[in-house]
Amino acid sequence: MQQTPPSCSKLVVEGLQCSVCGAFCNRHGKTANQKQRYKCPVCNKTFITDYTYNAYKTTTNEWITNLVKEGCGIRSIARWLVISNTTVLYPFEL
Repeated sequence: MQQTPPSCSKLVVEGLQCSVCGAFCNRHGKTANQKQRYKCPVCNKTFITDYTYNAYKTTTNEWITNLVKEGCGIRSIARWLVISNTTVLYPFEL
């Protein structure tokens, strides 16, 4: 019987890559809600993979832009995406 060697999860975690520079990220502690944080060793950006609040997700700006182009109102976009009206008015880059 051949056994597989144990893998070190601190070097590369599930092939997780940085959204800014594309380098492989390391685990970097936990948030107050006990969610795993990651840090890019190249650009020093820290992030988590599953955000609780929908406005922090990377696709939110694309959704806001597309829904505004379709003629949807600010309040209806906020309701559909479950985010604040202010977030729809002032989209931000992550």
